Amino acid sequence: MTKREELEKFCRGEGCLYKIDEDEPVFVLRGQDKFYVPLVRLWIELVEMATQNPPSAATAAKLMDAVENANYAIDWQNAHPDRVKVPD
Repeated sequence: MTKREELEKFCRGEGCLYKIDEDEPVFVLRGQDKFYVPLVRLWIELVEMATQNPPSAATAAKLMDAVENANYAIDWQNAHPDRVKVPD
């Protein structure tokens, strides 16, 4: 999911940003973050360990989105190695 795609969802009253309460803390990972992919994969593993087997349809969809996002990030990072870095 790109910034533009997420903002478009927000404007339509959809997506993760729209669901967040105004006073709720948020942590954002960027595709340029060297640790983006391993952190998303770790999150997937943690969710899988914490949910029933099989997961609910909503959880399964969220996990699939995370896998797709990690794969997209791998492709983006491989295409832009000069932009991948440790966060500053």
